[in-house]
Amino acid sequence: MEKRNYKKTELVCRENTAGEEMYIILSGSVKVYKTVNQDKIDLAVLGKDDFFGELCLLLGCPRTATVEALENCQMLIINKETLLNNIQEDPKLARRMLTRMAKRIKESNGIITRLEGEVSSLKIIYSAD
Repeated sequence: MEKRNYKKTELVCRENTAGEEMYIILSGSVKVYKTVNQDKIDLAVLGKDDFFGELCLLLGCPRTATVEALENCQMLIINKETLLNNIQEDPKLARRMLTRMAKRIKESNGIITRLEGEVSSLKIIYSAD
C-alpha cells in the first residue's frame, strides 16, 4: 500500500489506459467521467472513504472512466494482492465493496436510461416525416 497526493484538476487515472491498482480516497474529492464523442459524461463525485479502480484490479481490463481531482486529495493505492489479503482477513470488506459496486451499477443504469431517452427524443424531434 502506498499513499499518494493529487492536486486539484490533476488526473488520477485516464479512461482506456491500463491499471493494476485501486484507490481509496483518504481526503478530498474526485469526479468520475467518461468521454463519448469528445463530450464528458459525469458519472459520480466520490469523497472520503470512497474507492475506485477496482474493476481493472479484479478483471485486468483497461480503465472504464477518467478520474479527476476536484480538490487536493490524498489516496491510498492498493494492488490486487493487498486487496485479496485484506478481504481474507476481513470478509466484511468484500460485502461492503459489493454493496457499493451494486449501487454504482444501479446509478449507471439510471444514466444509461436517461441518455437513451435523450437520444430517442432527438430522433423524434429531428426525424423526417
